[in-house]
Amino acid sequence: MNEFDNWNIEEFVKDIDALIVDDILPVIGAQMVTWMEIECPKVTKNLSYSLGYSTEKESSPMSGNTDGRPLDMAEKYEVRVGSNVVYFPRVVNGFVGMDSLGRSYNQVGNPFPQKVLANHKEDIKKIISVVLQNG
Repeated sequence: MNEFDNWNIEEFVKDIDALIVDDILPVIGAQMVTWMEIECPKVTKNLSYSLGYSTEKESSPMSGNTDGRPLDMAEKYEVRVGSNVVYFPRVVNGFVGMDSLGRSYNQVGNPFPQKVLANHKEDIKKIISVVLQNG
């Protein structure tokens, strides 16, 4: 008898799933918000105060199975970081033209969320490693 004789793959997958959804994603989301608050343009601080995150798990059938067998499911985990203020896309992407109030803009975008992600990829890997070691 070896150590895998009583091993339950379904329980293992549930444990890994819970670790990702309950532990890893929220830590990454909260840290991304902190980094974005530092990089966020600060005119009134309303934008930096409005930053937040959400986590999501999505299951979808894997492609390529055409022989009638049941499809395997692919899991996709996301951390979405952003803001609920209406001008967030304009700040990030820029805007040229008139707004709904008739004001004219020629605003250059400041893609600070993308900069934060690019600058902190190694830090995110470290967060995942620490959570896995302490989880």
